[in-house]
Amino acid sequence: MFCCGYSVLLWIGLGYVLGSIPFGVLISMGLKGIDPRKVASRNSGATNVYRTVGWSGAILVALSDVLKSMVPVYYILKVLERPNLAMVVALSCVLGHIWSCFLRFKGGKGIATGAGSLFPFVPYLVIVSIIFWLLITRWTRYAFLASSVCAAVVLVGGVIFSPYPFFGYLALSMGGVILFSHKQNFIRFIQGKEHKI
Repeated sequence: MFCCGYSVLLWIGLGYVLGSIPFGVLISMGLKGIDPRKVASRNSGATNVYRTVGWSGAILVALSDVLKSMVPVYYILKVLERPNLAMVVALSCVLGHIWSCFLRFKGGKGIATGAGSLFPFVPYLVIVSIIFWLLITRWTRYAFLASSVCAAVVLVGGVIFSPYPFFGYLALSMGGVILFSHKQNFIRFIQGKEHKI
């Protein structure tokens, strides 16, 4: 039992550390020597990287943020066949991205990392949400609004369609964390000060 508990803690810790890797900062600095935390919305996520570096950098960041959570969660879920542990690690990846241990416990908003962590559970919903994100962003030009709507679609849809009995707890936890991370975006939107793409 001790060994089992120890391995669980190791996986959770690994998920947090992987989630904490600040690809937005690393890729932006590598491509153009620009720290996205110091310009525009001062966020290290893919959207702000697009504003500061361009589409190429934003796509690299988004893919990296997706893979850093999708790979460990997929392995735990499909190879180790431990869905409950996979859900906890999925959440720890998102927590690491939002409160990165490498960025003094600051980070991105958790959308790409959240999508990656949920893909092994509800792949079709994640693909549909990406399409919705592109459409909503193109229509409104507010990335945070598209991200919030798509997160809600995936999480609520996952609760309804996911075969995993405890997925609802993951949805509630991750949804709450991601919405909290967008708190300032909602405030700026109400004040008419939110940045557009």
